[in-house]
Amino acid sequence: MAKIRERLIWLKAKLGLKSSRDDPMNMMKKKVEENLVASGFLPLDVDEDRKRYLVPITYLSSTIFQALLNQFKDEILVQEKGPITLSCSTQMFEWVRDLVAAEKLDCSTHA
Repeated sequence: MAKIRERLIWLKAKLGLKSSRDDPMNMMKKKVEENLVASGFLPLDVDEDRKRYLVPITYLSSTIFQALLNQFKDEILVQEKGPITLSCSTQMFEWVRDLVAAEKLDCSTHA
């Protein structure tokens, strides 16, 4: 649980959310609207070509997805503006994304 909290704090800082007193959902909606990204999604640019992906924010709770983001934590922290950029290959990112999608689907069918 502490690991999830730490990652949420890190993500809030990355998205420019100012304080824990601000309502995270309202701040997320505002940030999404500013970037013209559908609510509930996080824009990610991947690879040198900066291919844009819109990832459901529910993926952030996945251990697999967190491990991917953690691999690029140092790079992500120095980015100042725009979407998070991951320097992995699009093939690797799509593989992780598909694993998480299957994991989420499997969880929802067994719930």
